[in-house]
Amino acid sequence: MYQSFLSYARARYFWVALFLVVISVVIYSMQSSVTPRNGGTWLGFTLGTIGLLVIGWLTYFGVRKRRYRASKTQVEGWLSAHVYLGSSLLILATLHTGGEIGWNIHTAAYVLMILVIFSGFYGVYVYRRYPMVIAQNRGGQSREMYLQQLAAVDTDLRRTVGAAGPRVRDAVLSAIDRTAIGAGSIDLLRGRDLSLAEIPDAGGAGPKPNPGQTRIIAYLSEQLASSPGGKDAEILQNLVNQYARRKALLDVIARDVRLQWKMRFWLFLHVPLTFALWGALLGHALSVFFYW
Repeated sequence: MYQSFLSYARARYFWVALFLVVISVVIYSMQSSVTPRNGGTWLGFTLGTIGLLVIGWLTYFGVRKRRYRASKTQVEGWLSAHVYLGSSLLILATLHTGGEIGWNIHTAAYVLMILVIFSGFYGVYVYRRYPMVIAQNRGGQSREMYLQQLAAVDTDLRRTVGAAGPRVRDAVLSAIDRTAIGAGSIDLLRGRDLSLAEIPDAGGAGPKPNPGQTRIIAYLSEQLASSPGGKDAEILQNLVNQYARRKALLDVIARDVRLQWKMRFWLFLHVPLTFALWGALLGHALSVFFYW
């Protein structure tokens, strides 16, 4: 039976996080109303220490998870701990500040912590949504299998177009050679297809945009419609059919690449923000101990 990582080990880390939050609220309520609540009081030091230990523990397990070969169960436990304990920091750190917010290193650390947590929330969304979408897109096959089918179709296209006229042959071969599935990170995220094709009489010389292989298919269809029939029409019809198959394979591959990239993209936010948070925490701690 499928079990979400949020309910891992009977939601063990939810109860740990809840315990930390309750303890923190109790400690906060014990602070005298006469003494201002801030990070420099015994209350602030206590809550700050708890928060720092939680951040350190989560960072350590994040590093260890990537350094060693982890089982599916261990990964689920790591994710569960990150979600619940990371969420508890929203309350722990807020109580630690005592409501004192300003333009200083202390607030910078607090803001960075919030950004790290919310980037983690986005990671939870990604890992809960995209694996199922990727599986549906692949239809029970691996990306390697689709790439093998694409290579076979390309071989058939090159063989078929060898008997076509030079203009059609050059257009088809250029479309094959200039197929591009994402040329950069932004293109992958936006789903941009930068494929090109050298189509005769298509607004001047040089390669033209061929997103989704639509321009080359339209060109072949036009050539087929104006063909007098016979052997040339048969070749063009085969090319149209083969390119329709090629387009279908490329659509699956391109979407798979895009979805996989989206699953990884959140780490490009989460990890740098975590390092920035540790830098701000170091500055925060030093300023408290030496200048408070």
